[in-house]
Amino acid sequence: MKTLVIVVLCVLVAEAIKFIPNHPLIAYEGRVDRSNEYAYKYDWSGVSVKAKFTNATSLRIIIDQGNNHCNVILNGQIFEDQFAFDNLKPYNVYDLVIAKRTEAFVGIITFQGLTLNDGAQLVAIAQSGRRIEFIGDSITCGYGDVGKYPCSFSPETEDNYVSYGPRIARSFGAELHLEAWSGKGLVRNYGDPNITSKMPMPVYLPWTLATDFVSQWNFTSWIPDGIVINLGTNDFSTMPHPPQDIFQPAYVSLIASLRSRYGRSDLPIFAVCGPLIGDPCCQYVENVSKMESNVHFVNLQNILSFPQDYGCDGHPNYIGHEIMATKTIPYIESVLGWKTQ
Repeated sequence: MKTLVIVVLCVLVAEAIKFIPNHPLIAYEGRVDRSNEYAYKYDWSGVSVKAKFTNATSLRIIIDQGNNHCNVILNGQIFEDQFAFDNLKPYNVYDLVIAKRTEAFVGIITFQGLTLNDGAQLVAIAQSGRRIEFIGDSITCGYGDVGKYPCSFSPETEDNYVSYGPRIARSFGAELHLEAWSGKGLVRNYGDPNITSKMPMPVYLPWTLATDFVSQWNFTSWIPDGIVINLGTNDFSTMPHPPQDIFQPAYVSLIASLRSRYGRSDLPIFAVCGPLIGDPCCQYVENVSKMESNVHFVNLQNILSFPQDYGCDGHPNYIGHEIMATKTIPYIESVLGWKTQ
């Protein structure tokens, strides 16, 4: 129904110009399936479409979001699931961001382009030159972060844009890639009766779409300056816990795999633990940071206050995520030499 409304609105734009997804002045952050130049697909949390335009009086975003939710940010103002804008000022330059709020299991989004009034122009977007990647679970997705405690999760309560990863990326003006899925662990998913699972988070990392193992991601197309990993919470949230001699080697293997795929043996890794888990998980993660070169332990244990920093199902709310970002930023500044903007 959402898509039908959007399409009808597009018809109402007189003398419109359509810019298809592969237009060189439309930019993307995150993994996007670009195999169809007229319909780009993505499902990972936080994937963003970006454009800058001027001489515009109207804008239509042609998108099939399915059951997902998006933040549409126009010159810094956030509009949830709004894809039609009128009465724009033609003498303004507009910065547009369409950010996926919801995570992969909610479904795939298909972006089919932008429609602007005749005479409007896309203009080039400045590249920051900084790139950062986040890999994690429900915390990194932003699960329940805009829900009011106590509450149960629904897609409406999830907003990846205000979670700690995107907050950190924006604070540095860095391009963001983020791969995360609620309930996934490093070796054991939440509630699994076994000490290891068949489909933990690392299984999903080679793929462009998390829900469709067809298109392999080209790791050489985008190489991060650093990777933040926050895995382990689901491995140790319920019994049975994976033993140290399984968990630690798996963590080392994940780091080695990422460095190999990106072709950087010295790629900085920020190994986060917390804020919803403690030892032995955090001790094992810290052990890995001491064993491996250029791996930096980020201790986020015991940083949240109850209930004001919590959203749905015991997860951090947007305030909790702001605390996480604030605690993590100094590690990244120190290692990468970045300064916040």
